[in-house]
Amino acid sequence: MTEIQLQNHPGVTLVSARVEMAEEIYTVVDQDREHIGQFLPFVDQTEVVQDTLTYLESQLKISEPGKELIFTIQKAGQIIGMIELHHYSAMDRRAELGYWLTKAYTKQGIMTAAAKALCDYAFQVVGLHQIIVLADVENPGSNGVIRSAGFTYLTTHPDYSYRAGTYHDMNVYYRLANE
Repeated sequence: MTEIQLQNHPGVTLVSARVEMAEEIYTVVDQDREHIGQFLPFVDQTEVVQDTLTYLESQLKISEPGKELIFTIQKAGQIIGMIELHHYSAMDRRAELGYWLTKAYTKQGIMTAAAKALCDYAFQVVGLHQIIVLADVENPGSNGVIRSAGFTYLTTHPDYSYRAGTYHDMNVYYRLANE
């Protein structure tokens, strides 16, 4: 199990996700469904604990030993969010960063610190060269987090994400290991 202490946030850590955490993760998402689901389509598709367990199992299968790709964000041992590297390509040494945080912990710099910490880990331990982020153009919080974490804006994909019966434009950001 990997634990990463977040800078300037005592007691807040990234903890590598395990299948045993599925019920707690599901409960956290379910209790803050309106906030988390505002910009993330997976929330509507997560109806029971088994949905969370199935997702965790699929993500954990692509992680190499000692090179975890999915983490919970914990404060004082309680899950308050998640951050992960998905669409991982070992051949191209790149992945896409995804994250969510419960409403009670937003606007405190936690997600920016988590994104910076996971990028450092991904570049130094996993050996990635590039990390990409897609952020809904209507989500100023996520766009701000990613810019503050050192990502560079690349482009906007029109009608890229389908959520709640509507297509949404997504800003694309990237960060390279040598930047």
